[in-house]
Amino acid sequence: TDEYIPRIMRMCAYAPMSIPTLFGFILSKPTTFNIVFWQWANQTLSAGMNYSNRSASSSLDAKGIAAAYTAA
Repeated sequence: TDEYIPRIMRMCAYAPMSIPTLFGFILSKPTTFNIVFWQWANQTLSAGMNYSNRSASSSLDAKGIAAAYTAA
């Protein structure tokens, strides 16, 4: 589709981009806020990766993606 994928959302960047989230999970105090924040950060990273690297024939629109992100 010749659509540009930002460098931080390419699959080769998944592991390096996950490192801050992993350190946040491991090193932060296990308070409710920290748990919710790092889960949200991880979900956002995963959703961005999945959206950026989706199939060109995907029929899912922005409304469907927003609903799936919110539900997760």
